[in-house]
Amino acid sequence: SGVLSELDVKGLRLMRRLPAAVFAGEPAELEIVVHNPRRLVPAWVIEIGELEGPFGPEGEWTPGPRRMLAHLPPGEKAVLTVRHRFARRGAFALSGFELRTRFPFGFFTKYARASLPAELLVLPAIRPLAAHVWLERLPATGDRQRAGRRQRGGDEFRSLRDYRRGDPPRWIHWRSSARTGALQVREFEPLRTEQAVVVVDTDPGPLPRRARDPSTPSEADRALDRVADLAASLLAGLGRREVPRRLVIAANTGLLEPPVGPTATPQLGALEALARLAPGDDPHGELLRSALERVRGPAALYVVTAREPGLVDRLLGRHGSGALPARVLSVRTEADTTHHYAASPPGTEPLDPPCDTPRPELATP
Repeated sequence: SGVLSELDVKGLRLMRRLPAAVFAGEPAELEIVVHNPRRLVPAWVIEIGELEGPFGPEGEWTPGPRRMLAHLPPGEKAVLTVRHRFARRGAFALSGFELRTRFPFGFFTKYARASLPAELLVLPAIRPLAAHVWLERLPATGDRQRAGRRQRGGDEFRSLRDYRRGDPPRWIHWRSSARTGALQVREFEPLRTEQAVVVVDTDPGPLPRRARDPSTPSEADRALDRVADLAASLLAGLGRREVPRRLVIAANTGLLEPPVGPTATPQLGALEALARLAPGDDPHGELLRSALERVRGPAALYVVTAREPGLVDRLLGRHGSGALPARVLSVRTEADTTHHYAASPPGTEPLDPPCDTPRPELATP
């Protein structure tokens, strides 16, 4: 039994397929491709799963869910699908797989490990926001701004051109039309497009930076998860409203301004930067002050922070940004976070039970 079980797992080749995008709180499918390169010996009754990763119900570092490979003939390949809902965002280092078998008689359990390092990037969760989060005045897109200015008889005059069907009569320049014998209308300079800016404060305040259990995220990490989720949700909501937007991150390494893109779903660069957020060290708000000083002339300002909003309010007033429409959104506690969303966040329970829970379909024959 011992010799056969060892031969059962020896020499198999495994490959991991990660999805292009994994969002926290949403189901994701990870695939394990198993190849049996042996010429004569098939593989029987093998459990395969990740050695470790953020597979716990709240993102704890635990072994991954296992899948059963009942039979794999020589020279064949099989694809095992692991469906899981990751509880929190982040960049996680996966090390490889563990294989278990009790073939053929169940007298022994043999283990084998396959080293296959990879990075799993879980992007922040994007959720609908409550109505009170949005400022009363949001910037319009460039076309709507120009149309509104022209309807009011805007003064950004550039030149005259021939009349085209659909031009408002108020644009007609009657003196030039009488002189040339053809209708002439005024053309206007495009107005500078105003923006909404989302400033992310990475300092979690006085929250503990280390957890008692190394396999669990610290309170500071959880606070940064809430900051990243809310910032990503703000960018997505602004995109759905066709509002030009910027993202400025006050990180320990300096100010970051990853590209956001024009579509409702932010570009991967912005989402990846939020996924990789680490707790900053900015107790006096120096980094945050630099970020606010970089923001000049926007029509709307959102500051997402995990500490008390009083410091941000003082910085806004000290540097003259208080005249801007601004909203400080604090996610210091779970209650504060829930208050900012339109509905309860999706469940974070994994779709697969913990690895130590026996599964009927994995029972040893």
